Parts: sequence; C-alpha cells; structure tokens
Amino acid sequence: FHIWVLDLDLYDETIAGIEKIPGVATIISSSASVETLTRIRDVLGTASAVFMLLLGAVAIFIIANTIKLTTFDRREEIAIMKMIGATNWFIQAPFMIESLLLSLFSAGAAFGLEWLIYHFLMQNGLSAIEQISIVAFADVQYYFLGGFVAFAFLFGVLGSTFSTRKFLKV
Repeated sequence: FHIWVLDLDLYDETIAGIEKIPGVATIISSSASVETLTRIRDVLGTASAVFMLLLGAVAIFIIANTIKLTTFDRREEIAIMKMIGATNWFIQAPFMIESLLLSLFSAGAAFGLEWLIYHFLMQNGLSAIEQISIVAFADVQYYFLGGFVAFAFLFGVLGSTFSTRKFLKV
C-alpha cells in the first residue's frame, strides 16, 4: 500500500495522520524524494507556462500576418472607404471576423488533436500505470474546449487589431 505525497506543506501533516491510523506499524518516508519531486513539478509547471506564452505569441504573430496580407491586398479599397467616411470599426469588422474564424478553426483543430493524443495514450498503456491517476477526458473536455475558444477569441482580436491599425491611418 503506497501513498504518494507531492506537497511539502502537507508532508508532515500526512505522516502524522497516517501514524494515527490503527494498525500502521511502520512508515517509510523520504522527505528528500518528496522535495525532489516537488522541485521537478515546479520546474515543469514554469516551463509549461513559458512554453504556452511563447505559443500564444506565435499564434498572435501568425494571425496578425495573415490579416496583414489581407489588408495589404485591400489597401486601396480601405483608403476609398476612409475617404467617403467609413468608420474604423466598419472597416476593421470584416478583418476581425476573418481572424476570429481562423483562430476558432485552429482551436478546434488543437482540441481534436488533444483528444486524439489522449485516447491514443489511454489505449496504449498509460492507464495501466498504477501510480498515475488519470482523469477521464469527458470530465474535463468542456473546460479545455472553453479555454481553447476563449484564447481563440483573444488571439483573433489581438491579431486583427495589430495588423489593421496601420491601414486605418489614411
């Protein structure tokens, strides 16, 4: 019977709680192992956050360049619309919709890829490892989907705003 404690703040409390359980003869524990695993978890969490920020910046860059090419192609039409009195929002809205559709498509593809990878790992033995408790994808799929859609809207709006700003100044 194994209990894994990966939080140093709860380590002493957990050991004390286990000692109070009737029938427990000895406890073999290694605070050094827990400390090492905690450090590894913290480093991986920080690295994941940095990686996500970099991927977000890349997504905004790709969307902005795609919309920038579209606005460059239509720069004469934009200039004519500005000269006859079109507002910035009226000109920018089609580009924003295009960037939102592009980012929503990308979010859907990323969600589908995540679902496929999860199911591949589950079918190929990840669920057989006893020390790893796996959360069912159905329990978290709506959180992931919501996160993907929220970031798609954020990246789409930021990408189109950065790329169309130059062409709105006539």
